[in-house]
Amino acid sequence: MRKLFDFFYKYQLLLVFVLLEGLCFWLIVSKNSYQRVVFFTSTNTVVGYLLTKSAQIQGYFELQNINDRLMAENARLQAGQFNKLAAWQKPDSAFMFKYEFIPAKVVKNSVSLSQNFITIDKGAKDGIRTGDGVVTSEGIVGKVERCSDNYAIVRSVLHNENRVSSIVRAKGTDYMLCTTVWDGRDYRHVFLEYLPQYRSIAKGDTVLTSEYNAVYPEGFLIGVVDEVPTKNSSNPRIRVRLNHDFSLIRYVYVLKNTHSDELKSLEQLP
Repeated sequence: MRKLFDFFYKYQLLLVFVLLEGLCFWLIVSKNSYQRVVFFTSTNTVVGYLLTKSAQIQGYFELQNINDRLMAENARLQAGQFNKLAAWQKPDSAFMFKYEFIPAKVVKNSVSLSQNFITIDKGAKDGIRTGDGVVTSEGIVGKVERCSDNYAIVRSVLHNENRVSSIVRAKGTDYMLCTTVWDGRDYRHVFLEYLPQYRSIAKGDTVLTSEYNAVYPEGFLIGVVDEVPTKNSSNPRIRVRLNHDFSLIRYVYVLKNTHSDELKSLEQLP
């Protein structure tokens, strides 16, 4: 109480000055129509500006919720489109996959190591299991290595022990079966191995996942051939430019095969 009294005593002149200024301002505004119009116009401008900024700030924090809803809707559309395509291609096949696309956000990613992994914010409680494939709308990303209740670790395509069964859609020829590997160097490129000797591959040919893939369904994009070695080249492998930049991946889809348990039990029969 003593401190409060000392404060008012010390600044009493200042307080009196502020009160008198406020009284003068009120008298000017209330007794003069022009000043009153100017005051209220200025006040409305300031209030409008503050409300606009407040709405922008609220909108910014709402972007995450909007993005999550868009990802979920896009996952539903992707699953519907893919399953319709699979049914059209193999309507009588007992091995026709049925997939759910589970959207997830990347919380950690590396591209500079020889064995790169990606951490996503979805786990076992979201239906994700070890071995599930991970993709984006632009191509394959990797497969789930292990998961907890809320998170999962994905072995990236950029892993020197990763192998992806693939096909090359070359111009003027049938699909050619091969394997896609990464050499642990440039995160923008992978290479093709085990191609037949009669290959006739050219720059610009498309590389896709094959039907013999245990992780990804058939037909997912991997990349485009951008370098074909000559016969006398010291590096005979064909180089493929990945369809997306792995350093910029922020959101992914986990492919949940709803028939996987049935397929596994069938494969374990003698």
